[in-house]
Amino acid sequence: MKSHKILSSALGLVLAVSLLGMTAPVSAQELYPYFSVSISYYNRVDFYDWLLGYAVTLTIDDPTNGPGVDYTDEKMPSPSGVEHTEGYFSIRRSVF
Repeated sequence: MKSHKILSSALGLVLAVSLLGMTAPVSAQELYPYFSVSISYYNRVDFYDWLLGYAVTLTIDDPTNGPGVDYTDEKMPSPSGVEHTEGYFSIRRSVF
């Protein structure tokens, strides 16, 4: 149950980051930023199609364990094929 709350928080924050401050795509092909979460096997959050040169920040805070942020990191997307980008956050199991 605790993992589900943390996952929900992470998804909400990543979605908020994807919607804030995004201007029109640089290229003619529109990019649609998205992410995937795998906590059972890889313990990571992957993100795809963010604009190059714009940092992606992931923050996870479980309010049930007291004040303070449990995890935060910032990554830059890397080129992946034509017109696409990707990156990921690798989260240590000890964070949770």
